[in-house]
Amino acid sequence: MTEDCFCARFINLPRHINAVTVLDCEGYYNVYLNANLSYDECMRVFEHEMEHVRQSHFCQEKSVAQCEKEADEKADKIVKKRLENRPRP
Repeated sequence: MTEDCFCARFINLPRHINAVTVLDCEGYYNVYLNANLSYDECMRVFEHEMEHVRQSHFCQEKSVAQCEKEADEKADKIVKKRLENRPRP
């Protein structure tokens, strides 16, 4: 499965949960984003979740801590680049 096989949804989640990604029985990644996040937070959290997909974290034997670290590092780089290129008012 590739990163283009996903569906993202905004739902109300507890404050301490930014997002959850679930691989369904048809092979699609369902990304549930906390609807209470700001735009910038949501952008970063979405990229974090997509990094789990891109790096096949759902199919690897790596520790959760390692997967989270990898997703955080890559998402931070992606979002930083986007923010640097964002038009300023």
